[in-house]
Amino acid sequence: MDYGLIMAELSSGNLPFYNRKHNLTLALDLCNELRPEFGKETPEFYKKLAYRCMNANPNQRPTTEELCGILNF
Repeated sequence: MDYGLIMAELSSGNLPFYNRKHNLTLALDLCNELRPEFGKETPEFYKKLAYRCMNANPNQRPTTEELCGILNF
């Protein structure tokens, strides 16, 4: 999930959820699949990869090897 958050930060230029209190409400929203916003001109493939990295189910996230392969492509 961390890599997807970094991708969102690079895209938007802001820390994820910079405009929200970091409290139990945010934590619950994240558990209910709230995800950070991306910059307006972010390519769709980039967002899809970031969302895969932020999947609530760790088994659905790309492995390090898969991620390296995608980024090297």
